[in-house]
Amino acid sequence: MKKLMKMKAILLFALLLPYHGWVMAAPPGPCQGPNKNDPGCPGAEEPPPAAAEAAVVEPPETLAQKFSESLKLEPKQYLFRQGEAAFFVNGPWALGDYKKDLGDDLGVVAIPAGTAPAAPLNGIDGFYINPNSANKEAALEVALYLTGTAASQSMMDDAGHVPANTTVDVTDPLMLGLLEAFGTAYIRPQVPELGLAGAAQRHPCLDFFPYLEYLAAFNRRVINDIRTLNYEMSKVEQYRLLKRHGLAYPSTVFSSEISELIKAAKQIAFPVLVKHNRSCKEYGMKRCDSLAELTQYLYSPDLIPSPDEIFLVQEYIESKENWITRVQIIDGQLVYAYRESIQGKAAFIPDFNHPIVEKYIEITKNTGYDIVNFEFIESQTGSLYTFDINGTLFFKKEIENQSNYPAKKAFQTFIRKLMGYS
Repeated sequence: MKKLMKMKAILLFALLLPYHGWVMAAPPGPCQGPNKNDPGCPGAEEPPPAAAEAAVVEPPETLAQKFSESLKLEPKQYLFRQGEAAFFVNGPWALGDYKKDLGDDLGVVAIPAGTAPAAPLNGIDGFYINPNSANKEAALEVALYLTGTAASQSMMDDAGHVPANTTVDVTDPLMLGLLEAFGTAYIRPQVPELGLAGAAQRHPCLDFFPYLEYLAAFNRRVINDIRTLNYEMSKVEQYRLLKRHGLAYPSTVFSSEISELIKAAKQIAFPVLVKHNRSCKEYGMKRCDSLAELTQYLYSPDLIPSPDEIFLVQEYIESKENWITRVQIIDGQLVYAYRESIQGKAAFIPDFNHPIVEKYIEITKNTGYDIVNFEFIESQTGSLYTFDINGTLFFKKEIENQSNYPAKKAFQTFIRKLMGYS
C-alpha cells in the first residue's frame, strides 16, 4: 500500500460495505495537487477572489446551475475524481462516472489480505415475487429473463453491474478486478434485521463539512454557513443553543447508553417522547406514558437505531390548542409566523410580534442562520417551548397567499441582495 501511495496510483477499493465515506490522499509533491498554486510554481494561480470582490457578477440562473452541478459530487469523491486522492471506497455503480473522469488512470483492487483472504460483505440484487399476485408465472418469466445471459451482459456493459451469471463474457479489467474482490466475499444474509442497517449509516450532511471549510478558506459567502450544520446535525446542540439564549425547551435527557437513559428519564414527568439526536420529521419518535413502558420499548426489537447512537427522552408537552407554531426568518428579519395542527392544517398569524421573535433573531445573528424556521409549542399553562430549529423554510400555499410578504418573495429578494442586484 505504501508503495502504491508513493506512486500516486488512483485506486478504487472494491468494498461492498454500506456507503463508506473516506479517502486516502497520495502525498503531493512540490507544485502538485493542492500545492500546485504555491508561490514559484509554473502556472500558479491566485486564490479565487471573494464574492464581494468579484468584478463581474454572474446571473443568478448561471450560479444556480453551477451550484446544482457541484452538489452532484460529494467533497471526497470530488478529490478522487480530480485525481487528487489515491483511492476511494465505492461500489461498481460508480464505474461509469469514474471512467469518464479518470480514463486509463482508474483501477480496481481487492481488499488487502492479512493472514487469510479478505472477506468483504457482498450485497446481492434479487427479484422478489409477491405470492399473492395473480400473475406469478409472468413475474417469474420476467425475473428469469433479467437474470439470464443476455440481460446480465447488457447490465454489465451498459450499467456497470457486476454479473452473478457466470455465463456472461467479462473482458473489462475493472470488472474482472471487482469479480476477483468478490471471490472471497461474505454474502450478506437476506434477513429482516439488516433492513435496519440504513438507519445507522453516516448522515449525508457530514459530507458537506470539508466542502464548507474549503469555501470558508476562500472567503466565499455561504447561506447558512458551517456553524449551522452543527445544529442541524444534533438536537442536543440545538437545546444547548436555546438555553444560552434564555429560551425554554421541553425537559430533555440524552445518552448513548440505554441503562443511563432510563436512569436519567426518572427526572422527567411522564408521558415522554423518545427521539433520535439526528432525526427527520417524526422518524424514530415514540411516546411512552410510564417508566415501565419506556424501559420495555428501549430494550425491545421495535427500537429504531439512532444514526449517531444518541437517544433523547423528552417531556411531552400537551398543546393548549393542539397546534405548533412555525416562525420563519430570512436575513435576520421575520417573514411571518403560522400555526399548524397535527393533521397538517395551517393558520396564518397576522402581525406576529411576540417577544420570542427577538430571541430568535438574536440566535440567527450569532450562529450563521440566514434562513431558518423555529418551531414552538404553547403548553396548557400558556408557556412557550421551542423544540426544533430547521435551516430551511416551509412554503404552504395557503399561508403564502395570505401574507403581504410571502417567504418565496423574501427569499428571492435575499438572493438578489447577495448577488448585488437591486
